[in-house]
Amino acid sequence: MVKRYLVSVAAALTAAFAYAQSDSLLVVGDVNIVPGQENELSILLKETSQSYTAFQFDMQLPEGIAIAEDEAGELKASLSEECEADHVLVVKNIAPNTYRFLSYSETNDDLYDSDGVLVNVTLSADETVAMDTFSASISDGLLVSASRNQAIQSEFSFDVNVVDPTAIQKLSILNSQFTNDNWHNLQGQRIISPRKGVYIRNGKKVVIK
Repeated sequence: MVKRYLVSVAAALTAAFAYAQSDSLLVVGDVNIVPGQENELSILLKETSQSYTAFQFDMQLPEGIAIAEDEAGELKASLSEECEADHVLVVKNIAPNTYRFLSYSETNDDLYDSDGVLVNVTLSADETVAMDTFSASISDGLLVSASRNQAIQSEFSFDVNVVDPTAIQKLSILNSQFTNDNWHNLQGQRIISPRKGVYIRNGKKVVIK
């Protein structure tokens, strides 16, 4: 029933629309996670001249990594605070290690967040997962505007780094140093003259187009 619902809504989003292949409009930074614990992953939407009201994409995670569940058994994924007021988010496990994200607005409101954040996802790692770097990906992405323009999201990958607790502690110390006007890349290196890319400034991710 769930899969049938997702398929029907996706079909409604794509019917009779013109497609345009797009470079990556979604941005995901690498994420560090400790075996047996959870960590949050943010999916960002690049700022463009075109506004979008709905989106769909699939996330493939490596074995041993999953989207965490709350006490009610619901997947821990949510839209940013500025988006969730007028948009609906549906996230379902459609295949082993594969999750489908679907969001839309019944009133065709634009997706907007001042920090560029689209979705926040909490990942969990099995206690037995090896400490290593694994590849995850975003695929089958589609963004739709109120005027029925569509952008097909190019498939891309990001790293899930399974690390020991001391690595997370060092990362927390680094993050505490980011709460200023300095620019840093996602590896924690200070950048004097940032260009196109994703950076951290004042403790938040910033996308420069």
